[in-house]
Amino acid sequence: MSTRLPRRIIREVQERLTERGGGAASIAEIHGLGGGCINPAARIVLETGDAFFLKWNEELPSELFLLEAEGLEALRQTAAIRVPTVVGVGDGWLLLEFIDSTPFGPGFGKRLGRALAELHMPGSERYGWTKPNYLGPLPQENLWVEDWAAFWRDHRIHPQLRRAHDGRRISMSEKREIEALLVRVDALLTDGPAGASLLHGDLWSGNVLSSRDGDPVLVDPAVYYGDHEVDLAMAELFGGVPHDFLSAYRERLPLRSGYVEVRRDLYQLYPLLVHVNLFGGGYRAQAMDHVRRLLGKA
Repeated sequence: MSTRLPRRIIREVQERLTERGGGAASIAEIHGLGGGCINPAARIVLETGDAFFLKWNEELPSELFLLEAEGLEALRQTAAIRVPTVVGVGDGWLLLEFIDSTPFGPGFGKRLGRALAELHMPGSERYGWTKPNYLGPLPQENLWVEDWAAFWRDHRIHPQLRRAHDGRRISMSEKREIEALLVRVDALLTDGPAGASLLHGDLWSGNVLSSRDGDPVLVDPAVYYGDHEVDLAMAELFGGVPHDFLSAYRERLPLRSGYVEVRRDLYQLYPLLVHVNLFGGGYRAQAMDHVRRLLGKA
């Protein structure tokens, strides 16, 4: 993957900015940004001083950034939590409002927890989304279903298991252990959610920003309707969120019994298998630790 910004994308972005402003937009500076493990990114500064965030990747499916833009818009429409405004989207690129972010300050965790709880207020009676989308660069199935356990088994864990086995990233014996767990998902998820919540879908600390005024901002979503605890499990998996985040969340949206004992491991298994498929390495052992703990509780 090249990290050099293609001339075609520069031209298309400038055209979009010109349309947006109603007059010629001249790009004065392009500053490469680090931190992304999949897509290169840059800060685009116009001669007017206005700044924008651009990410691109010509090697990924052409609809990926369009679907991300649609996810950002879905989150924005809830008015529960801030997301960057979509300025433009094209073949292999996404242009956003530039968020001038700062490190998490005092009280940020509480603001994040309360805002996320507001986002997670049930908004659907079915699980899924209007179309397939992506978690990172990997396809994410989103058929509408009314059975949460079936959705999690058939449209989250099983596709990643199939990909991992086909790619020889897990052994046959490990595949059989995960298949044994899939048989028991119904029993593990008997205490289902009261309704489906709109999820960010990829809620780890790298996708949470603090604006200059201390407001939480979410980026890089992989949205769908599901159990609100999925976002919490993801946030806890890789760490980095403030310690007071979960307590503030629980004040507004209490967790059901069994989250810590069972469901957190089951919900974390999905992103772990995604990481097995993307990066391999130690994620396989971590995923199998989750599987074996769950098999001991089913």
